[in-house]
Amino acid sequence: MLKRTLLYLVLSFFYSVTAYSQIPTEKSLLWEISGNGLKSSSYLYGTFHLLCENDLKLDSLVYKKLNTCSNLYLELDFDDPNMITEMQQAMMKGNGESVKKYVTEEEFKQMNDAMQKMSGYPLEPFVGMKPMLTASFLYPGVLGCAPSSPEGVLVTHATTNKMGIHGLETVARQMSIFDKIPFEEQTKMLKEYLLTPNSFKTQTEQMLGLYRTKDVPGMYSMMEEDGEMSNYLDIMLFERNTEWIEKIKANSAKSACFYAVGAGHLGGEYGVISLLRKAGFTVSPSVK
Repeated sequence: MLKRTLLYLVLSFFYSVTAYSQIPTEKSLLWEISGNGLKSSSYLYGTFHLLCENDLKLDSLVYKKLNTCSNLYLELDFDDPNMITEMQQAMMKGNGESVKKYVTEEEFKQMNDAMQKMSGYPLEPFVGMKPMLTASFLYPGVLGCAPSSPEGVLVTHATTNKMGIHGLETVARQMSIFDKIPFEEQTKMLKEYLLTPNSFKTQTEQMLGLYRTKDVPGMYSMMEEDGEMSNYLDIMLFERNTEWIEKIKANSAKSACFYAVGAGHLGGEYGVISLLRKAGFTVSPSVK
């Protein structure tokens, strides 16, 4: 009995050490995926979905590795002409809930005024929309620019070079995230963003600072430390990461692929890098 207990302890320790060793500690946004029977390397790139012009320029190494690949995979298929329409429909689809149900009249007035100031839109037309989606309208005001998407830059390059463009998930799958987070909790987050705009701006700038220094572990740690958001990392990140791994395995076995997903998906024990390493791939920062 003592020997068996000791064996379990040793195995548990070995597993914990092995699991920890898979977690990325290097600072990089661009990673090479090799080994595990792959004939050629594929690449994984962490994006920040909305950026100002100064941050939008991609490193020459990104283009160099992108040009070695036959297919570009993003979270969604940006080449799909129906994507924007599907996303707009999903965003506006209500379920009878309302922001007004979870705040006082005075709080709503303050939130409405803040929304108008930060985005140029009143809150009233969006009261039935998932509050976390409503928050996306705040980013131009927080960033201080009309932001663009690095995914758009990648799609333009891929189209010019006649690469295949695909999505790792559908619009419906991505939008389903917000059906799993209670509307009341989302309202609480939106209220905090609107009524403490300086805090929201500071957090965004901190995350951008980490992104600019390619600090994937730091970005993940910051998300983990966000009290309210950390409760939903399994829904927003981990479940989707796990679903993507099988697709990455299958697609990379066929041809060299370039995967560009939000940088928040890369770090941690259940991040894409760690999961690929656990699946037997070598995943290393791409430096040349």
